[in-house]
Amino acid sequence: MVSIHSTMFLEWDGLYHFFHNYITRFAVPFFFISSGFFFSRILENKDTMKSGIKHYSIRLLRPFAMWGSFYFVISFLEMILVDKTSIYTAIKYKLHLLLVESPGGGLWYVEALLWICLIVRFTYKNDENLRNYLIIGGILYLIQGTWNLEGLEFASILKSMYFKVFLSERTFIFYGIYFFIGIFIALNMKKMISSPIRLFLLQVILYVAFAVTNLKVDYIVIAMTSQLIKGFIAVNWFLIALNISNDSIPNCWLKYNSRKVSTIIYFTHFTAIYFVKFVYKILNIEFNTKCTIACLICIVLLIAYAVLLCQSDKMKKIISAAVLLCQSDKMKKIISALY
Repeated sequence: MVSIHSTMFLEWDGLYHFFHNYITRFAVPFFFISSGFFFSRILENKDTMKSGIKHYSIRLLRPFAMWGSFYFVISFLEMILVDKTSIYTAIKYKLHLLLVESPGGGLWYVEALLWICLIVRFTYKNDENLRNYLIIGGILYLIQGTWNLEGLEFASILKSMYFKVFLSERTFIFYGIYFFIGIFIALNMKKMISSPIRLFLLQVILYVAFAVTNLKVDYIVIAMTSQLIKGFIAVNWFLIALNISNDSIPNCWLKYNSRKVSTIIYFTHFTAIYFVKFVYKILNIEFNTKCTIACLICIVLLIAYAVLLCQSDKMKKIISAAVLLCQSDKMKKIISALY
């Protein structure tokens, strides 16, 4: 997420194209699959789908409301002060964006999950609905892969209708399929067990096929094939992660706190990017010429912040112990002796 939003490697066209087309473009689908997978795990501890959705939605809404409000204000001020947009236009645009996509700060992913929860809440009746969600999501996903083709009238009409409501392709409409794939994987865990080496070899084949289909996407069959392969690559990355034994990962603090750390980084990474951009402006450095360094600085800052926040209880104990030590009679004698 940090590398995507800080446009890492923008200074080098070839590397930037490779990195963002063959690596980071699968990050968001991976997260949606993970969300669907863990959502299914939550349902195991709930009596009904509705109670599970309620629990999951509340967990999403709390940080979304807090960080969404912050990023809404920041991005609104940026439009007025930096982009010189009129207040009326900025308010109109931001409210539209808030309704259909995101309040800002890359939170469209969370908003998409909330929309999915809302849809499932009012349409789910039994487990057969999952199949319907997969079919509908799959059709919408394939349509997205073809509507940039010239001469395809029906796809052009659908695209025009879509953008009358939505402002970008970053919505639940096209990414919802991955969420339901995650649920499907969770419900069929036994069938998903495979050798990580075999899955890695399959991934190499999929990447080669994806690169070949990307060479020429002027035909609907090639465009749909490329879109399907892109989906398979995202799913396969998740299966690789799923099949790597937890025992094979060395025991360390990050192993047991990776979820907390990643959540903190996700909600705060735009703040770090804004901060680095501000520092660049003070130093009179053009951000687009030093994106990679900016990205690395953001990563270091975010990891340090996330680790400190996760360790806050321990830090409080250390500080308290240090204060008590300084207040002890022995320490007072040592300090007085030094003076």
